[in-house]
Amino acid sequence: MDKNREKTVLALRELATGERGRSETAQLRDIINEVEAALSAGVKRGFVLDTLRQNYGFKMSMSGFEKSLASIRKERKVSGQPRIVSKAPPPPTTVNSDKTATETERIPRITNPKELYESQQELRIEIDNYAQDHQYEE
Repeated sequence: MDKNREKTVLALRELATGERGRSETAQLRDIINEVEAALSAGVKRGFVLDTLRQNYGFKMSMSGFEKSLASIRKERKVSGQPRIVSKAPPPPTTVNSDKTATETERIPRITNPKELYESQQELRIEIDNYAQDHQYEE
């Protein structure tokens, strides 16, 4: 009987963390920190949803995504969890086209408000160019 119990426990754990048998809202809850980080960086909800559709196989509509997002945010607020806590590591910076920078070679954080503003402008231009290339409308 111990063996059956162990198999059952493993199967239930797999169900709790896998995609099979879980709603898309439950799956979204697993990656909410990364979704919130993208949204707070200025990425449009439509692009986030498209990424979820392509990489996770989500089939939810934009209104379904917005409802799920609101529901998860409400749950986090009630439980006292912060809204944005990205656990995703920062993307590596490149020194040369051949190799990736090490931790000590990473570009320092921008602390000058003018540089931050310029960096945000560049990011907005890149996002706009991407949107034009993919002709996506929110």
